[in-house]
Amino acid sequence: MKKRMWIVILFLLAATALFPIRTYAMSDRPDKTSDINPQEARDLAKAAIDRMIASYAKKNAGEFMESVADDFTGEKALLDRAIRKDFSLYADIDIRYTLDNVVSNSAGDMVSVAITFTRSHTVIQTTVRGTESGTSELIFKRSGKILMLYSMKPPLVFGISGL
Repeated sequence: MKKRMWIVILFLLAATALFPIRTYAMSDRPDKTSDINPQEARDLAKAAIDRMIASYAKKNAGEFMESVADDFTGEKALLDRAIRKDFSLYADIDIRYTLDNVVSNSAGDMVSVAITFTRSHTVIQTTVRGTESGTSELIFKRSGKILMLYSMKPPLVFGISGL
């Protein structure tokens, strides 16, 4: 019995010598590509949303679409078509928002943003002013020091006329 126990112990020692167990601290994980602190995530999110709102209000589809990730989950071409339709249907587009919550994943490459927004616009055909309010979630993908729109959950902030 003792001989068998010594054989098992020697086997385990040899196995750990040949195949060491790797442990990582959270900051040393091999899958961790970057880290982002909460204030940096909030600042990047605010800059991304402000950039998108400014180009949307100016009715500049090209500039707006530069803020959308190539792998946007809702099909980038459909979003482009929807915002262009917004631009042809509405005048005086104004969006005001409040950041409610900003959270990044452990790798720091995705940032989820919850916002409360109020959007107002004038319908071009009728000149009626409309206002909508809501709470929405935008998910951004980090690309260097900027965030690119990856996903939007209803109610939509952009592309309201048909996404």
